[in-house]
Amino acid sequence: MISGIIGQQHLNSMVGKRRYNVAGLSELHQSKRGVAAAIACLVQTLNETDPTFQQRFLNRLGAAYKDIRDEPTGTPPSTSKNDHDALEPLSWIREMLTGWNMIHGQREPFLSYYQPKD
Repeated sequence: MISGIIGQQHLNSMVGKRRYNVAGLSELHQSKRGVAAAIACLVQTLNETDPTFQQRFLNRLGAAYKDIRDEPTGTPPSTSKNDHDALEPLSWIREMLTGWNMIHGQREPFLSYYQPKD
């Protein structure tokens, strides 16, 4: 259980209490959120040394999303639990990096306040 490994409070603060609160979510959901946050941090860090990295990553992420979504599985994508579990973290990563989602529109990207300490 991810909350038992790193602590529920730390996980909530890691992904932002206001936008990404994980209280009461399943272990799978919490794990997907933690992985999405870690990948977003990695992309943001790499983008500091290569300002083209994030956009290239987002382009590839979009292609991966479409490929998984459109892959013939025998069930409509909207009803396939496996597709949903695969697509959800990809969507969260995009949201964390861009700050945009279909429900809330444009917001600040994940950790937009963060200033690296050298």
